[in-house]
Amino acid sequence: MFNGLPNRDSENAGSCRLPVWLPFLLVTCLQQVQAAGLLVVASSNDLLYSRFIDAFTASLTTGISSGDAVDTGVIYLDDRGLTPVDIAERRLVITVGTRAAKTVADRAPEVPVLHTVIPESVYRNLTKASGACPSRSAIFIDQPLARQARLAQAMFPGAIDYGVLLGPTSEQRLPEIDALKTRADRHLVVISAGYEADIARATNGLLNKIDLLLAVNDPLVLNRENAKWLLYSAYQHRLPVIGFSRAYVLAGAAGAVFSAPEQMARQAGEIVQRYLTGATVCLPAAGFPAYFSVAVNQSVCSSLGGDSCDEQALGTRLKDEESGQ
Repeated sequence: MFNGLPNRDSENAGSCRLPVWLPFLLVTCLQQVQAAGLLVVASSNDLLYSRFIDAFTASLTTGISSGDAVDTGVIYLDDRGLTPVDIAERRLVITVGTRAAKTVADRAPEVPVLHTVIPESVYRNLTKASGACPSRSAIFIDQPLARQARLAQAMFPGAIDYGVLLGPTSEQRLPEIDALKTRADRHLVVISAGYEADIARATNGLLNKIDLLLAVNDPLVLNRENAKWLLYSAYQHRLPVIGFSRAYVLAGAAGAVFSAPEQMARQAGEIVQRYLTGATVCLPAAGFPAYFSVAVNQSVCSSLGGDSCDEQALGTRLKDEESGQ
């Protein structure tokens, strides 16, 4: 393996002593190999995370020359735990899912970390702002409200009063909502449900004041049971709901913007490539997904008088609008 090194086997055959510099050279080489690698930590073996990892590892084969190929280790927390040795000397750690993000954050690694497939609220509670050159970043699973509002306007241009129902977690998005208020030519009605007993009252009060509801991810307001009830109540009021996942559309929302695992993996791959090739020495600020798709519930959209119910046309329109900003 080390053909270029001096060979003193014949001279020291009796003593079996290694040259004093050889262990240091071996350690240095091992450190360089490890430091060149990535570690992907996934919350579980669920299909969502597997799809992300498959797309992410495939993305690393493009944009980085074969001579700069990067070793990528993958750990599924369903299979085993995470040790300090797993993280040590890695150039970058990528987490996939909330459990993985919390597990890595608990280890407080010195290496940079990119969190993916994670709600914004979870990320904000995991880490503080990293300053001008972040060593922590994230691609949120949530969608920006401005994107949801653009879809709402494209589908239901006659709607004027948009409602937003917040819970204890999603209240962290108030600055984003305030910024949207200043830009939008629509009126935003925002109501907070402080605890579970308030949700029904807050929802009924909101639905009586609006033309359309923008659903915001919150584990209290939009858990499995509350989401079903909210969608049913909105439909009874003849109000469209614009969500942030395909599952929400299948459950009865008129439409949604969402990012598939492959789309988030594409963005993660671009970030990692820029970092590894030296195009940047900092991770980007945490933010919402750059790539997204549109889903439409055709029957709900039509029955509520949607101006456009064409997923492809709506998706193209939104992407054109964002690229023109």
